[in-house]
Amino acid sequence: MKIYNLFSLGIVLVGLIFLNGCQTAHYAAGSGPLTLSIKSKAGLEAYLSDERASYFAVSIDGETYGYSICPAGSYNCVETPAVALRSCHSNSRGVPCKLYANRRTIVWSGLKETGRKKIQKETPVGRGHLTLSSKVEKYFDSYLDKLSPQYFAVSQSGRYAGWSSCLKTPCDNTGYAQAAISYCENLSEKFSGKENCYIYAKGRKVVWKDSATD
Repeated sequence: MKIYNLFSLGIVLVGLIFLNGCQTAHYAAGSGPLTLSIKSKAGLEAYLSDERASYFAVSIDGETYGYSICPAGSYNCVETPAVALRSCHSNSRGVPCKLYANRRTIVWSGLKETGRKKIQKETPVGRGHLTLSSKVEKYFDSYLDKLSPQYFAVSQSGRYAGWSSCLKTPCDNTGYAQAAISYCENLSEKFSGKENCYIYAKGRKVVWKDSATD
C-alpha cells in the first residue's frame, strides 16, 4: 500500500478587521450546496475562536473567506456584514461572496448545520511520542524562518502539519492556534482520512510534551 507523506501549505493570518458594531442581518446569506476549502475551514475556526466574532463571509465556490469582529463585543454591534463581504470579495477573483455565519450561528441556508451554533474548540497541546516526517521537519524549519510565526500544529502520526503566521505586528493572537490545527486536520482528511492535530510549537518554542520526559 502506498503511503503518502504530506505536509500542509499553511495559512497566514494577516490581521483582523475591526467594526464599531453589527446587527443581525441575513439578507446577504448564501444558499445551496457549499464545500469549504481547507483554507476557508481554517479561517472559520479562527473566526469562531474570537469572542468578538460578528460576520463570516465565504465565496460561493468555498475557496475564499473574509470576516469581521467588533472590539465592543459581538452583541454590542450596530453595523452590517458589509466589511466581511468586502474582505472576501477582495481576494475571490470575481467569485461572488455570501454571508456564512452571524456571530456563531450558521446562516447559509441548505446546509445540514444551518441554524446551528458552532462551538469554539479547545486548543490542545500535543503529548506523547512523536516522530516528524522528513517533509514536516523541513516545513517546520521554514515556519521558524517566518517574521512572526504564531503556531505550528502536527498530526499524531507526524505526517501532516499546519501553521499560522502574522505579517503585521503587533499581532492579535486570537484564532491563530485553531487556524493551524484546522488546516492540519483538513489536509489529513483530504489525503488519507482525518487525523487529530495538536499544537507542536507556539511562536518558535516547541511545546509538545513527550510523555516519556514530561
